[in-house]
Amino acid sequence: AGRISGRIYRQVWAASMTDIEIHRLCAEAMHYAPIRTYKGYVTIGIDNIHYAPLHDDAQCMAMVKKLSIAVEKFPSRPWKASRWDGRDWPEYYDENLNRAACTCVAKMQQERQV
Repeated sequence: AGRISGRIYRQVWAASMTDIEIHRLCAEAMHYAPIRTYKGYVTIGIDNIHYAPLHDDAQCMAMVKKLSIAVEKFPSRPWKASRWDGRDWPEYYDENLNRAACTCVAKMQQERQV
């Protein structure tokens, strides 16, 4: 952990969870009840919608908006996704915007469950 302008921050590179774990945790964070997992996506709701925000831009951006995820991109640097969690600003980096945002949400959801 480090400090920027008196705020504590953590930098985490997105890579420590499987895609299916990320999808399940993102579905839970969005208050969707995951029904089952299959070939990298999560099935949700009575209509068996395939929820895979790592691969679906619309699902990812809906999650970013609903959960107030801050995203940034600077030249020659990867995407950064972060959100104030009440204690600090965990920052998640990846070359893929969806992966950075989804990992940020999944890690926050995972910490809530502990």
